[in-house]
Amino acid sequence: MKRIVIVGAGASGIAVAHALTRQIRDPFELSVFDSTLRSDRHAGRGLPYLADDTHPLLNAPSNLMSICGHDDNHFTRWHHARFGPSDPGHLFATRPAFGDYLRESLTGLRDDWARREGVLQLVPYAVDRIRRDGSKKFSVETNNSVHAGFDDVILCPGWSGFTTGPRPGATISAYPLRETVRRISPDDSVLVLGTGLTGVDVVRALLQRGHEGRIDMVSRRGFLPSVRPGRSAHRPHLYTRQAVRDAATFSVRRAIGLLEAEAEVCQVDLREPEKRMRGLRTPQDALRRGVAGLDDPWTSLLVGVADEAVSESWNRFDVADRRVFLRALHPYFQSWCNPMPSPTAALLLGAIDAEQLGVHAGVGRGNSRGASTDSGDDLAADVVVQAYRSAHEPFVDVQSGMLGRMIADGLARPDPFGGFALHYGTSRVIDSGGTALPIYAIGGLAQGARYYVSALDGIVDAVQGVVRHIVRTMGADPIERGSCSEVVEA
Repeated sequence: MKRIVIVGAGASGIAVAHALTRQIRDPFELSVFDSTLRSDRHAGRGLPYLADDTHPLLNAPSNLMSICGHDDNHFTRWHHARFGPSDPGHLFATRPAFGDYLRESLTGLRDDWARREGVLQLVPYAVDRIRRDGSKKFSVETNNSVHAGFDDVILCPGWSGFTTGPRPGATISAYPLRETVRRISPDDSVLVLGTGLTGVDVVRALLQRGHEGRIDMVSRRGFLPSVRPGRSAHRPHLYTRQAVRDAATFSVRRAIGLLEAEAEVCQVDLREPEKRMRGLRTPQDALRRGVAGLDDPWTSLLVGVADEAVSESWNRFDVADRRVFLRALHPYFQSWCNPMPSPTAALLLGAIDAEQLGVHAGVGRGNSRGASTDSGDDLAADVVVQAYRSAHEPFVDVQSGMLGRMIADGLARPDPFGGFALHYGTSRVIDSGGTALPIYAIGGLAQGARYYVSALDGIVDAVQGVVRHIVRTMGADPIERGSCSEVVEA
């Protein structure tokens, strides 16, 4: 009987477990390792989705938050059943609600296995080491036991740095958000280092709590995330995955040409994003346009192209083009293709209009009492909050712990752009000798191979590739695709 182990029981791990359960017809054994499984409160949630009285919002609507690859409305139906009807296409649920969905999906997984042949083991321990024996089977070691004889290993370790301490020059870090907000007095002046989604989370939490003091956000370029468009994401006609695959070579220049052709066919004007890249639009004006829906055509196009083809594009770029992309386009891409929810944008705009919130570009030196901008403005504050991540900072630390031991043992090698070196189509880890092993990596570990790994729908798409490969190696016929509703609602 096939034996598969998943390391990690957050959103990615649960998505893999559900996909394997629903798409493998034959009996098999599935083991899931995660230390959070010992706690009903934490099981399945992952750190970003724990209970939080600041009620942080998901940055994507519910139809993009399903863990089921063939059922986009899985989460929407669950939320409807739990909290009542809402607009299914543009519902921005809270992260704790999504955590409840993950926890109940884990419970549904247990129930589903009670009705099928095979073995499900949920092991409430972290994995310290993975080894491969002479028979090419894998063993998984925890701090008190060894579990041997696995055919496939699927790594879903989540993200590093989510709860790390502040960097030099910052008083406190952004997460856990509820703890950050509690440490700030209502009348404190606050400087948030970073204007991306993490910084937006901090500001929203403060404003929701009724913060009365001044808040300033600052970063090198002063870009706020775009506002999630009211319309559905654009479905590309020209800039598709297949077009990228079919190209003899693919470069950043070619990607820009395809994007411009896509915009021309759809009669979308790209002069507005060009203005922002040239610094001709203030953050406040850009936010105002986003709240008014004036940017919906081009943001919808960019989000749609990103979801469809940016990982494929990144995979085709050579090393030089990847560096060009990171240096010249990455900051804009992250701002525009990872939008903030429209209710959050309206809240921030209200604070800007009330002159409580300022957004600044050109951060210079900073310390625990404030920062200065390149233009010479001094931004003093009672509290400084770290809320940024460098474009070159890895999502996952592969040099320590279990992942570092895999590299030391020759089971993996680091990708220069983050995570492990992977075979792109199947997400298999490439060992020190260049062989793709039956070890699969999902999420942050795929940063160097896929680049765009933060959106759940992209992660679920990668999960489907992993499961298809495992089913193919088993020589088995997959179960007919269909709704996952019974897994949660049984």
